[in-house]
Amino acid sequence: MVKYTLIKHEQVRQFLDSLGLTMPDIADLVLKKILPRYINSKELSIKTCQRDFRQILKALQTAPLEKRSQLKDAFKEAHFLLAVSVDDDENLYLVKPHQVYLNTSDMREFFSGCAQISFLAPNTTYQEDDLKVLQELGVASSPRTTKAANYQGFVILADSRPGAHKRGLDGFDPSWTM
Repeated sequence: MVKYTLIKHEQVRQFLDSLGLTMPDIADLVLKKILPRYINSKELSIKTCQRDFRQILKALQTAPLEKRSQLKDAFKEAHFLLAVSVDDDENLYLVKPHQVYLNTSDMREFFSGCAQISFLAPNTTYQEDDLKVLQELGVASSPRTTKAANYQGFVILADSRPGAHKRGLDGFDPSWTM
């Protein structure tokens, strides 16, 4: 990446254009500068995480389709979301999107007493578009299940031989536990 102080000069920009280099966009910045911080987890300040989070969301919301797909794949494996446990809003830690739930009163009530469950950190302002992007990355808004419904909407629970099977209806697994 070329520093902004260089590309603000017209002659430098023309030279870079002649080499076939394009202006970096926010997706490039996020992939090359911000993402590595969260792949190789190290101590980051909360302020840095919050600032980076806004940049990440902006990149995911404004990037062209190809870069958006690249960003989504990269951030599914990055510990970049600030989270808290169900019983402790004070201690923040970083998690991957598929390890966290939206922080709603219904979800907190549902998972009350399950210390291993993580929620997005409170006191973070999310717009509606932010929540859609987070859910696309894997943040859950309802309890996750491990068995999926088949094309008919049933969850096969036991042997499917005639007379020796059990199944749940509409994706419901009656033996589901937390």
